[in-house]
Amino acid sequence: ECLAGLCDKSLVVVDPGEGDVRYRLLESARAYALERLSDAGETAAVTRRHALHYRRFFAACFDDWTLLSDAAFRARYAPDLDNLRTAIAWSFGPDGDSEVAIALVGSAGQLWVSLSLYAEAERLAQRALELVVPATPPALEADLWSAVARIYGQRNQQATIRAARREAELYRGLADPLRLGCALHALGVAHAAERDEEAEAVLCEARPLLTRTGRPRLRAMAHSGMAMAHAAHGRPDDAMRETQAMLELWRVAGAE
Repeated sequence: ECLAGLCDKSLVVVDPGEGDVRYRLLESARAYALERLSDAGETAAVTRRHALHYRRFFAACFDDWTLLSDAAFRARYAPDLDNLRTAIAWSFGPDGDSEVAIALVGSAGQLWVSLSLYAEAERLAQRALELVVPATPPALEADLWSAVARIYGQRNQQATIRAARREAELYRGLADPLRLGCALHALGVAHAAERDEEAEAVLCEARPLLTRTGRPRLRAMAHSGMAMAHAAHGRPDDAMRETQAMLELWRVAGAE
């Protein structure tokens, strides 16, 4: 009822989209609200609460990517890209919080990749890496290195190898088999692209970790890694079999 009343008074606008209905303030109302917050000396507290809210919201981003179709994933997270940017900008600022910055950049890496925002993602990831210290929680550091590996992907194999190797080391220590499987897959694919001999062993280690999740997207990744390994070692029939299984699972997962 409150939102309906605000909409009737043209203070709030409805933004219909592919996902949930969203509401936003008119720019004039937003500017007035920011002015009142400043007058009350509450801007810093509210900005911090905003950043903490989006830290919690994006904490599930990677896990959702493994479960949702590409379209559903974008519908859930892309509408909050500007909120994410605002939260990250605060976290990097003089009144910000380095741990929040690391968490936001690390958790949202897959969104930037899904939207092909590589230059922005690389810049933010490098800034976040500069904030990592020995006291940084290993899970946050692991998520950040995971984001870095995905951001560089096939565009910079050596950077991907460095990031995925550190990511795998941290997830192994955290006893997180799903994220370890993803890290080893990224590492193995990058090694395979560089025609490194260790690629097949790494991809073979990743395969059962990804397959046991039961998630079509991750099972498809396991097949794609083995297809690369077979192709690199002159086993075209095996590579074709793995590729066919991968394509079917990509379809089930809703991957584009």
